[in-house]
Amino acid sequence: MAYKIASLSAKYLRVGQQGAALILMVFILSLVVLAYTVKALNGNDLRAKEAANTSQALAEAKVALISWAVNHPNAPGLMPYPDRNADAGGYDGLSDCPGGATLYSHLIGRLPWKGADYNDCNILLNGLGKEFLDGSNEPLWYAVSKNLVHIYSPITQDFINPSMIDNPPYGAWMSVYDKNGQLVSNRVAAIIFAPGPPISDQDRSGGKADATNYLDTFDLQSGGGTKSNRTYSSANEDFYMGEDSRDVRSDNTVYQQPYYFNDKLVYITIDELMAEVEKRAAGEAKRVLQNYYQNSSAGINTKFFPYAAALGSSSNPNQCVEGNLQGLLPTNTASNYDCSCTSSRSCTCNFAAISAVSYTRTSSSYGTIGVAAPTGACTVGGASNRTCSCTGLGSCKSNSGAIRFTCDACGICTVLNNQAGSFTFTSTAGFSAATGGCSNSGGNISCSGTTAGTFTLNSCADPALSTSVSGLPAWFTSNGWHNYIYYAVSSNCTSSATNCTTATPQLTVGSKAGVRSLLIASGKPIIATPFASSKGSAQLTRPSCDVKDYLDSTQNTNVNLVNGSGDLVYDAINSPRGASYNDQMFIVAP
Repeated sequence: MAYKIASLSAKYLRVGQQGAALILMVFILSLVVLAYTVKALNGNDLRAKEAANTSQALAEAKVALISWAVNHPNAPGLMPYPDRNADAGGYDGLSDCPGGATLYSHLIGRLPWKGADYNDCNILLNGLGKEFLDGSNEPLWYAVSKNLVHIYSPITQDFINPSMIDNPPYGAWMSVYDKNGQLVSNRVAAIIFAPGPPISDQDRSGGKADATNYLDTFDLQSGGGTKSNRTYSSANEDFYMGEDSRDVRSDNTVYQQPYYFNDKLVYITIDELMAEVEKRAAGEAKRVLQNYYQNSSAGINTKFFPYAAALGSSSNPNQCVEGNLQGLLPTNTASNYDCSCTSSRSCTCNFAAISAVSYTRTSSSYGTIGVAAPTGACTVGGASNRTCSCTGLGSCKSNSGAIRFTCDACGICTVLNNQAGSFTFTSTAGFSAATGGCSNSGGNISCSGTTAGTFTLNSCADPALSTSVSGLPAWFTSNGWHNYIYYAVSSNCTSSATNCTTATPQLTVGSKAGVRSLLIASGKPIIATPFASSKGSAQLTRPSCDVKDYLDSTQNTNVNLVNGSGDLVYDAINSPRGASYNDQMFIVAP
């Protein structure tokens, strides 16, 4: 009996030991699984933190680079050269200008952040002020279009304005493609890369490793060649937004294996850069117009803004025209404005200089309704409807619908079918001389339809914005910004009025009425569909005498404001920009 009890005790002891061992094994396995899970979670957390830090660094660097370019003191929009490893300083944070001819290999390297150019090439500037690092603590890299760096050899004046968007001087803009090789944008001005930690056989030791050891390549299974961020050999160089290889399985059907890629990037298009540069240019114009107003007169009620220059004027470019309330900025000292008529019944006088031109037929009348109705800015009136009067682009017809008198937007007006009659020109400004078949009659000019003649409009007395009072920066006119900033002023805030502070200003911007003066950054001409609504199915062309070639909406162009009369309502500030609209509104003085 005692033996049985002892045997049973031993048996249960062995079973208990086996159960304890099993429990211990389960516990150990649980610890292993827990440790693996914690490690995985920690790894995921670290990757998420790395990704967040990289995204933040790229976003901040993009803002800093745009700000640097926009605030360039000599040529807003100009960008720095990258920091390359070829100079004595290696990657030293400095912008490494080439000194000689600019090669495409000079246009890719690290994002510079210290002030000045290496070797003091030409222009000493402040840097970005901060070294931007990605989530793996690597400095960011950078590629820039040749169109936006200073060319040292042959020495070239920097010329940056909206005209370069569709006509870049040194070849096409760069392109960025997505992870499937599909084009994202072919209008790329600059790219900022986060290289991430080294992958595959990349070796970054020694402090002077080249792009091969920082930026990556990949191949699609569908072919099309290697997609590389490492090289820059042509103006329209391609760069890629690949997929992180840590997220790509070995059986992935998109990429060829082995696949090593962890570059992240952001890019700046020329359109978004130029939109910010336009704000800088408009801000300078706003500042000098405000200074102009304050210095225009000692009396509070006699201060004024200048009259505007004519659009598209080749004979008196950027000169104010007496009585003209809208057009371009008057940056040149005004001179007399000459107009002329030929013996073949054609006269030329810009509509910014005159209020209207009329042709009165000796006999027969113009049509008024249906197919005979006048078009555009022309109307029919006078005795027996024999007078056609135009304030801009338009025409008058015979009762059969045939055009008999026509004017283009520049004020070239022509009589068709050799109808006998005479021209009459009216203006808010005075005429100083008339010769030949033209004569000054009661403040208006009359010109024979068959005798050549000339007449002169008195020069505008307002000082130009280029005077010392205004303080326009040299880059503003040297880069042609005076031809991209549209200007309008309320008639009661001009030199011929004395009630700018007492009468209600006439301009309206969006829902804001009572505006004294405004500026519109007109942006680049829209030359592809969808066209601007102001032009319908046609592209914008400049230089032009037609406001519809500068401003994009029907609100801004629905009635052409000509020499003292017209529509006074404009779009709201911050109206959304898009493919068919790039006007930017700025109130100079409410």
